[in-house]
Amino acid sequence: MNELMDIKDKSGVRTEIFRNKNLLIEGCDSLIDLSDELIKLKSGHLYIEITGKNLTVTNLTESSLSLRGNIHSLNFRY
Repeated sequence: MNELMDIKDKSGVRTEIFRNKNLLIEGCDSLIDLSDELIKLKSGHLYIEITGKNLTVTNLTESSLSLRGNIHSLNFRY
């Protein structure tokens, strides 16, 4: 069973999550908050919030973020 979810939002943000353990977000502008239980990003008027346990950023570029950990939720709001 393939547990890969790939979502592209109308804002241009692309989200790829695998087994609630690995997450890739492309199209983000800035990192707002970072801890091992909460990560907040911004993309234009869109805010992205990831909650979980042992969240660790594995790669960060000008427009993308990769992380691993036990992901509990992924929320989007304008």
